[in-house]
Amino acid sequence: MLTDQEFNAWCKELDLPSATIELIQKIRGSSPSRRVGGGRENVPVSYPSSKMGLTVQFESHTVELPLAYQLENDNDVLEYYCQPAPIELEYDGPSGRHVVARVTPDYFALRRKSAGWIEGKQANQLPVLAAKFPNRYRLVENRWECLPGKAYATRFHLCYDLHSSADISALPR
Repeated sequence: MLTDQEFNAWCKELDLPSATIELIQKIRGSSPSRRVGGGRENVPVSYPSSKMGLTVQFESHTVELPLAYQLENDNDVLEYYCQPAPIELEYDGPSGRHVVARVTPDYFALRRKSAGWIEGKQANQLPVLAAKFPNRYRLVENRWECLPGKAYATRFHLCYDLHSSADISALPR
């Protein structure tokens, strides 16, 4: 994890606006916004992160665990936080009605030259979600994107990345 001095230098190097710095400081200083829960396809698990010096929680061994493993072992990632505070995504629903969806991304990561939210989804679920929410999930040049997530993040000079299980390297055996 970055010291306060390193964090301030990182913010200065990226020329982040004060509102963005405050947002990131809030994420850095907060516990996960929710406890992960098990579902019919999920198993709540904790991962001891040496990078973060704490235990990172996740609920999907096929999407979130490999993502955590990648974040943990990526030298470009300085810090990462699971279950950051919910954000509001705005888009037009299939009927044309304006939708405001409150979502909790899986992670928030600070990288050497950027920062932002990360959402992971099962590859087989994304076409279904895109059909149901065409203005939220979209395949762009063979990569899935969450356009309202990107729009939200851009307001803060940040990123919003959608990772499909097909794009995530499996854990080493």
